[in-house]
Amino acid sequence: SVSASTMEKPDKLICKRVQTTGSLIAKTRQCLSKRQWLQAEQEARDAAERIQGRGGCAETCSRN
Repeated sequence: SVSASTMEKPDKLICKRVQTTGSLIAKTRQCLSKRQWLQAEQEARDAAERIQGRGGCAETCSRN
């Protein structure tokens, strides 16, 4: 059986040093829950796919 002390808490904060946009050196410390980190990563992937034209291209590509 798994005890409460060995189970990972879903709302436990995870802190990461994140590159500051527009700077090669500056980093900030950002603390989010595991769920929030996963959501932020998914949103970043979705945004990258939209920018690269992988999502919803059928409408705009057929006009060109």
